[in-house]
Amino acid sequence: RGRLVCWGWAAYGQCGVEDVGAGGGDVLSPAAVSLQGRCALVACGYRHTLATTRNQGRADELWAFGWNAYGQCGAGGDARILTPRRVDLGAGAGARIA
Repeated sequence: RGRLVCWGWAAYGQCGVEDVGAGGGDVLSPAAVSLQGRCALVACGYRHTLATTRNQGRADELWAFGWNAYGQCGAGGDARILTPRRVDLGAGAGARIA
């Protein structure tokens, strides 16, 4: 419970588990994604993934990984994010995926 595993096409880091190369690649079997806290919700885009974690005693956090060419991961810049990166929502803000 509370773990996130991903597999499949991962050319842009959208599986969040390893760099499989800029030209494409696959994660061929379920692989654990490293998040700080228990995974609560996941939303998958075509080339990026968002996840929330639930943490004892503090606000839920939002994590993003994958293709970020248009800033869709909310983590600043436009480079691929190959492993989960916490999205700064501001002081005291909690994360929810709608």
